[in-house]
Amino acid sequence: TVYAGKDSVICKLGTAQFNATGTGTFLWEPSVLMSDPAIQNPTAKPDTTTIFKVTLTDEFGCTNFDELKVEVWAKPSAAAGPDKTLDYIFLTGMEAAVPVSTDIGTWSVVSGSGTFDNPNDPKSLVRNLSLEANILSWIVSNRVCPPAVDYVTITVNDLVIPTLITPNMDGQNDYFILRGLETLGTTELV
Repeated sequence: TVYAGKDSVICKLGTAQFNATGTGTFLWEPSVLMSDPAIQNPTAKPDTTTIFKVTLTDEFGCTNFDELKVEVWAKPSAAAGPDKTLDYIFLTGMEAAVPVSTDIGTWSVVSGSGTFDNPNDPKSLVRNLSLEANILSWIVSNRVCPPAVDYVTITVNDLVIPTLITPNMDGQNDYFILRGLETLGTTELV
């Protein structure tokens, strides 16, 4: 009886460790991928998902074989989206790239503040941002390869009430604009 071992998953450029069980002489295939195809516990570095076969020959010349599959997953990539500047607005939608089906992304706050409606949604809404810079991370993992991380900075400007208006149409201070006023609800200007 021979047992090749359990199917496994490795990261691209990673190494698979084998440990067959049985008594006799072992021979692994495909031999070109093996560190030593004639031992019980070789290693292999497949570039793509591969089925490995081990053949065991016992002391009487009888043979049997078993197979196992090694899946090779690509390293995850993370793209958190563009940095943003908001005028006294304390929530925004995130714009991270959607990870591939085997990967899971998670938002977290590095500095500043923020509360995510759904931390695993690349397009989640983030609320309760603080004034100035809020640095947020988008971490993508597939639980096999090292995670990938990207950062986005969301800067929230304080409410600015202009003290000078020069409506001479020179492109500077021509209009009285209160950016972010909508976050205050009902307001009155006297």
